[in-house]
Amino acid sequence: MMIKQSLRPLYIGDVVTVYTTGIGPGSQGLTGIIVQKTDKYLYLGLFSAQKKITAIATIPFVHITTIIQRLS
Repeated sequence: MMIKQSLRPLYIGDVVTVYTTGIGPGSQGLTGIIVQKTDKYLYLGLFSAQKKITAIATIPFVHITTIIQRLS
């Protein structure tokens, strides 16, 4: 499933870093794998040091300010 309105399409399984409003100026953002999306939310799988998904972040699209995606 592609996420539209991005210079490069985003797909389920892509690893991205997401910055949102309200996290604060010193935030490192949330880095994880895109596991699902709806019309209103992006679901990002977050990893532990053992490289296992240990949490899912539910991020409203209206609060996303930046998505950083790897090009290669």
